[in-house]
Amino acid sequence: MMKHARENSDRTLPPRVSGGLPLVGHLLEFRRDHIGLFRRGYREHGALFRLDLGPWPVVIFAGVEMHRVFYGQTDKALRTAEAYGYLREMLGSVGLTQDPEGYAAERHILHAPFRGKLMRSYIRIMDEEIQAWIDGLGDSGRFELVGAVQQVTQSIAAHALMGRAFRDEMSDDFWALYRDLAGGLDPILPPWLPLPRFIRRDRAKRRIRPMIQRVVEARRSGRVHHDDMLQQLAEAELADGTRLPVERVVSYVLALVFAGFETTTGHICWALVHLTQHPDELERVRAQIDETLATHGQRPLDPDALKSMTWVYHAARETERILPVADRMVRNVAEEMTVGGYTIPKGWVAMASGSVSHRIDDVFLAPERYDPGRFERGEGKDPYSLIGFGGGKHKCPGMKFTYHEIAVWLARLLHAYEISLEPANPPIRATDGVLLPVPVQVEYRRRTRPRGAARPDAAGDASASAGGAGR
Repeated sequence: MMKHARENSDRTLPPRVSGGLPLVGHLLEFRRDHIGLFRRGYREHGALFRLDLGPWPVVIFAGVEMHRVFYGQTDKALRTAEAYGYLREMLGSVGLTQDPEGYAAERHILHAPFRGKLMRSYIRIMDEEIQAWIDGLGDSGRFELVGAVQQVTQSIAAHALMGRAFRDEMSDDFWALYRDLAGGLDPILPPWLPLPRFIRRDRAKRRIRPMIQRVVEARRSGRVHHDDMLQQLAEAELADGTRLPVERVVSYVLALVFAGFETTTGHICWALVHLTQHPDELERVRAQIDETLATHGQRPLDPDALKSMTWVYHAARETERILPVADRMVRNVAEEMTVGGYTIPKGWVAMASGSVSHRIDDVFLAPERYDPGRFERGEGKDPYSLIGFGGGKHKCPGMKFTYHEIAVWLARLLHAYEISLEPANPPIRATDGVLLPVPVQVEYRRRTRPRGAARPDAAGDASASAGGAGR
């Protein structure tokens, strides 16, 4: 990112948000409350406006039509590689951290693990891991929401991505290192600064990558073979027929773990927060869950069962709309652009934020109201109306994985227990990454099991099914 001269062209630049300080501009407010800052910019200036993060001018694209430009110009006038340099320090060159040519050449590799029969095996793994955790809760008690969800989702991510053996044998060491790796995320500060968290990030990277590399090499040797996500990556080929280099496979693993753990945790937590805040919607979701599980019988959840729980998915989408946990999509302006009559100079930073765009009333009716039924009524059909998982060709390939995991969490937890949260309206914790609630205590009490209630036999169907995913 670079500072761009403003002389003689201010009248053509996007209008600037009010406030800001000398030298640092809006940086301190951005750190403290970027959502509030973005929403003020939209109120003042509409769909295109700018702010200053220290020396870096940033232009915000808001609303469906601006999203169409933002995602339509990605890999053209707008580029991801430089904008996500801080992610490259964590993950390596993969996905959004690649140049457009590299991404296009490897796009099929990133999407392949989420197609076909593998998704059915992932759902069974989700069900097994979540039900095993629920089985340990007893009839009543308390747990901290974010910590509990993180614990289970990391088990699901390790199990689905790298197999049961990895989940059982390496998870403790792996996740300790992963926390240090992810703790080095910072979209503003140069990633090479000798800060303690950046030092821990680099130390963790040096240790965690060889751990994954050993597993990948074992898969490629033929000594071990599983029908899972890692096997797909280990056997992935480039356009010329050569295999993806091992170090690149490791980068893909880290990227998928980040996407499948961090963002999924946030969506699950906020979905539960929103439902408990709206008892009528909670009961509507629970009634559909009870009906589905009564019909489904003593079997693990599968795509057919999840397909019948439409209101559960409506609730998940409404959480994505109300509070997208990855709410800042970033691009570097590689070529000067003219948008809406304004000039956006080369070298600026461009952002799209669902926290602003999802609250615009010409896209969603009564956008401040939590209302899963809006998706039953047909709101949000435009592909650029919801951007919680990105948009265009860079839309997250694991979106359905996340939606299914949210659905399994809601189905199993809400079927088994009545729950209440303290605080009931938790604020967002200060973070440079995924938007999570502050610590929330969940008080739970087992429901009187409805007629026909079902849960998988932990020693039978579920474990056998999940084990089949690792053949």
